[in-house]
Amino acid sequence: MSRRCIVSSAWFRSPQLAFYYFRSEPGIRGWNTGTVFTKKLFEGKFVSPIIRSLQESDKEKWQVLFADYQEFYRAKIPSQIVDHTWARIFEESSSVNAFGAEVDGVLVGFTHYLFHESTWNDRPTCYLEDLYVEPAARGTGAAKELILGVEKAARERNAFRLYWHTQQYNSKARSLYDTITPPSSFIVYRVGL
Repeated sequence: MSRRCIVSSAWFRSPQLAFYYFRSEPGIRGWNTGTVFTKKLFEGKFVSPIIRSLQESDKEKWQVLFADYQEFYRAKIPSQIVDHTWARIFEESSSVNAFGAEVDGVLVGFTHYLFHESTWNDRPTCYLEDLYVEPAARGTGAAKELILGVEKAARERNAFRLYWHTQQYNSKARSLYDTITPPSSFIVYRVGL
């Protein structure tokens, strides 16, 4: 039998509690429906999400997450570009890389990142382009672990820098990012071509 509840920060005070989060079934959105997965305590510590490379078998769930990510940013990427992005993740010659976050065997988030050259250094620069964790899994540490996974990959490639952008109104994400690194003073300008 599944239990439905919403996690409150007060719950983190009790080490005896199991924490319940929701994950939406494909095609269903929102907190009020879904199946339950848990974040359990193990020897007094929270079990961390598993961060791993995406696999071909993740495609269906990744598509749902990527669509939710686009919806959050009020964007609509054409399906042929979404398919092309998925294909590039698995092409050895592509600069597009991806990790997934898994909690209790369920893919709950992803990040896309790539390496590019820089005129400021002779080492590659790592750009974390997309990061998304479904709302039901926020608070599990998945977003932070995804960023740290990209940081590790960047260090392994001897990158000069890791950077990413977010929108000013994304205060929840920014509160996490501020615990990892301070924001830069640069402002991004874009010209659509």
